[in-house]
Amino acid sequence: MSKVSQSSPKNLNVLVCRFSAMGDVILIYPVLKAVLLAYPEVQITLLTRASYAVFFEDLPRLKIHAVDFKKDYKGFFGLYKLYRTLKSNQFDYFLDLHQSLRSRVLQIFFKSSGLKCFTYQKSRADKKKMTRPEHKKRQALTHTTERYKVVFQRAGLDIDLKKPHFFDLENRDRAILDSFLDKHTLPKKNNAQKWIGIAPFAQHENKIWGISKIKELISELTLKGKNIHIFLFGGGASEVEQLENIAQSNPMQLFCVAGQLPLSAEMQLIQDLDVMIAMDSSNMHLASISGIPVISIWGATHPDIGFAPLYQPKSNFVQVSVEELPCRPCSVYGNKPCLRGDKACMERISAHFVAEKVKEILE
Repeated sequence: MSKVSQSSPKNLNVLVCRFSAMGDVILIYPVLKAVLLAYPEVQITLLTRASYAVFFEDLPRLKIHAVDFKKDYKGFFGLYKLYRTLKSNQFDYFLDLHQSLRSRVLQIFFKSSGLKCFTYQKSRADKKKMTRPEHKKRQALTHTTERYKVVFQRAGLDIDLKKPHFFDLENRDRAILDSFLDKHTLPKKNNAQKWIGIAPFAQHENKIWGISKIKELISELTLKGKNIHIFLFGGGASEVEQLENIAQSNPMQLFCVAGQLPLSAEMQLIQDLDVMIAMDSSNMHLASISGIPVISIWGATHPDIGFAPLYQPKSNFVQVSVEELPCRPCSVYGNKPCLRGDKACMERISAHFVAEKVKEILE
């Protein structure tokens, strides 16, 4: 659909939807912040999961309409109920940043009532080509945030994403975080201390470096002195158990954050870190938009597909080159089995190499 002819949007009421995944929702933040800063009379309602509201609390004139598709808005009739609920808000535009079956059904409902709708283009075909051997030598695809930006442009809301847009937490959960740090008798952060975050997990197995590699990395990092403090991030009972076991091996330097803090306090802690080490995961995006250095480890997936961490130099991307492993990337999202069967893309990345990357950033 062509761009709306509108040089100066006034009092626009915009409905934006993106339901999942967490990393994709986090990547909306800098786009929404840029729009709201550039257009002080625009109001935005974001249709997303209730648990994701924490990412957007600092944005003015933005409301969250939480959705639960398993309970309140289940199935086709649930979507129609959602549409009827939203229709009374008299939105000017519906911006679909998901392009899922649910969002397309909602778009049909809104179009039928005369609302102007604009849709995010996933470019599935281009992404799929990236995983085929004959297309391994290629240029990077458009980043996801730029694709989001295009949707707003079509609605007449042009923005500049060159300037970084970080979370502005305003110490909103500092008391909870301080209580956690006191519990672990951590001294107040100073320049002599180096706080390192490690997020070892991802949604899919072939995006995970492995706990054995993480333990090797931790051994290298903690040998550098007692002023090294490492915080372990994750979620879910299995991840919490594994991270707690690691932390117990050195309780003076290792601290399991998983399961201990609300997400808002985790975000506060991340902003205090000197560096985060993460897989291709939501924690990677959370840290990058927190304005800290992020060392990202890539296996089955590749940053050129469009999900690279924002505001990070390419030198912080740790990966085996496509020349060395022509099978990379073998998947857009990391949800396909390793064709080689040996997970070489992860196994060939050494703990020492990652430790040296950390050293470069800390010095």
